[in-house]
Amino acid sequence: MADNEVYRIRLGWTYAELRRSLGKPEFLIDSGIVHHKDYKDRILAFQVESGLHPDGVMGPKTYLRFLAQFGGLGTPGEVAVANAKMLWLADTIDPKGDDVRDQASRDAIDAFIRTGLGWTWTPKYLKDGDFQWCGAFLAHAYSFAKLRADVRKTFCSSTYRLDCLGRGLAHEGREPPKAKRLYRRFDERAGPGDLDGIEVLPGDVLLVGGGGRAYGDHVTLVERYDEVTGVFHTIEGNAVGAGPRGNKREGVIRTTRPLGLDPGQPRSMYHARRLLRFAPEDFES
Repeated sequence: MADNEVYRIRLGWTYAELRRSLGKPEFLIDSGIVHHKDYKDRILAFQVESGLHPDGVMGPKTYLRFLAQFGGLGTPGEVAVANAKMLWLADTIDPKGDDVRDQASRDAIDAFIRTGLGWTWTPKYLKDGDFQWCGAFLAHAYSFAKLRADVRKTFCSSTYRLDCLGRGLAHEGREPPKAKRLYRRFDERAGPGDLDGIEVLPGDVLLVGGGGRAYGDHVTLVERYDEVTGVFHTIEGNAVGAGPRGNKREGVIRTTRPLGLDPGQPRSMYHARRLLRFAPEDFES
């Protein structure tokens, strides 16, 4: 049985997240060292309250229940990340064929497109390749944070459309809400100094790509940014990366994306191309 430290790394939860949501202010932090017993006791109490197996470990099932109960707390970006994580914990994979065991994933991806984006006219999603759904995944995660339906439908489906939103440009005659949004451009030479001192927040939108389109080829949702390594930790749809068991798979995954490329790394390696943040005006009032 893996312990809390193993699951904390694998699942991406933090002690600050538990402290904020489980509401025990007397948790002891001594010189930066966490007193793990306090957290284990509180996790154990949460499991008992939730009817889960009480082992004091925040594993996938407990974390999924935790997010279902507390994922609606926080900023819109934090709400979107929490809901993206729930879809990740549900083991949503991209079906390769018509295996009935993949039906739950098939239905989930179809909902990303039809409900998240609001593209109800598209054919039902059946298998990998039917639709490039990385933007639909972002839209679905943000629907729980009440991102406006017209913003999701018009601007969230692709890197090009999200780049238009970041620059405040219309797409096909549809104007975005008038607002000042965080918007930064990067290329393969980018480094931490190119962030201009901005704080990267959970829920920021990172567009990544190789040496092709300047605005990137793939839509990702930022979980956090490591200032030391210059790496974004992301949750993504329609991608290859880690599943909740630490397994490599294609579907809803967690992975990392570099801000820029090191010397010798191929330009085709996906790296940050655009960073943007939805403005308050993009959400329902």
